[in-house]
Amino acid sequence: MYTQIMTISIVILTGWLAQASAYACDPGYTDINGDCYFDADLDVLDTFITNSAGSINLILDSNNDGVISPLELCEQQWVLGRLTELDCGPTLTNNTYNWMGVSGEVPETISNWTELSSVSFEHNDLVGLVPESICELNVDFSDPSEFNFQSNQLCPPYPECIEAHMDTQSNWGTGSCEVGNCYDVGVVEVTSLETEGDNLLNPIGDSSGVAKMLVTMTNNGPHCSSYPGLMITADISGVYFAGAMESEPEGTLTWWWYAMGAGETYFSVIPFEVSPFVPPGTEFTLTAETIVMNCMDETCLDDPYCHECPLTPPMSTTLTVGEAFPTQPGDVNGDGLLNVIDVVQAVDLVFIGDYYSLDPMVAYLTDLNTDAQINVVDVVTIVAIIMDS
Repeated sequence: MYTQIMTISIVILTGWLAQASAYACDPGYTDINGDCYFDADLDVLDTFITNSAGSINLILDSNNDGVISPLELCEQQWVLGRLTELDCGPTLTNNTYNWMGVSGEVPETISNWTELSSVSFEHNDLVGLVPESICELNVDFSDPSEFNFQSNQLCPPYPECIEAHMDTQSNWGTGSCEVGNCYDVGVVEVTSLETEGDNLLNPIGDSSGVAKMLVTMTNNGPHCSSYPGLMITADISGVYFAGAMESEPEGTLTWWWYAMGAGETYFSVIPFEVSPFVPPGTEFTLTAETIVMNCMDETCLDDPYCHECPLTPPMSTTLTVGEAFPTQPGDVNGDGLLNVIDVVQAVDLVFIGDYYSLDPMVAYLTDLNTDAQINVVDVVTIVAIIMDS
């Protein structure tokens, strides 16, 4: 009788333990090898794996069963059943780099990773547009140790939260994309002036003056890695740019840079000459526009290194031979006039102190002794110019 009671008790206890095990995880969590994992976190991992069919590196198949499970996708950290860290960057094994081969599109459901503090898909093959939902992640997108999606094949335009932090993409932002990475590189300010002269565009009567075009260009889009350039053109013959190559047509100048980071500003001072044979009263326009390498070459459309030109409009400055330049050194606010307002604004710049934080065109117009600082000497010089005029 006692043995029978013990047997019944063991059966009941076993059943109770089995039932308790089945309900060990809270709703919305899944038991995997005795630990609980949040279903929504697992679902996003599974979507990345599904999207990567045929490309994902089987080195991730740690149990060698031929299937990569959500918990096998790259390096992971979990806290209380929630995914907190994911690193799918390349790994170094036996002095050999292994790329994870994660491909396909970034799923809209990436926002399910609400407890994620760092995520890296560096050097993979992700494609397409990045969903706006990525902005819901609780990571510092400006910190590459917390967010790194560089060297994929993702397409601009990117969500605003990550636009400045996408760095270089392996597709150079072209080919499979509707717009290239350099689509929003543009000229934002342009003018012209004369230094060491009389402020009049009179090629015959002023041999000492140096005519200059001032151009500010800014990248309001993502990292531009397609050799951004600045092209200056004149709409009449008889205008020559210092530094133009012999292969360039008369009245044309093109400058190139290797790359232009998100939010960067480039300022250019471009000397030019007007032929004395251009008659007084002749009006002409100098136009500045941004380009990228090969974008104006219609014969290279099938070349993967041929890029679309930026979508930004050009800007121009118009001059008339024999008349004053649009602006002059000391014209701090660039309104074409030199007066007490410029003196007041120059004094304000003196108190700012940080020369390199200033708008570059404003700094150039104010720094009359070209010592890379705005100080009382510049203010006094502006006052002297006003008094002598």
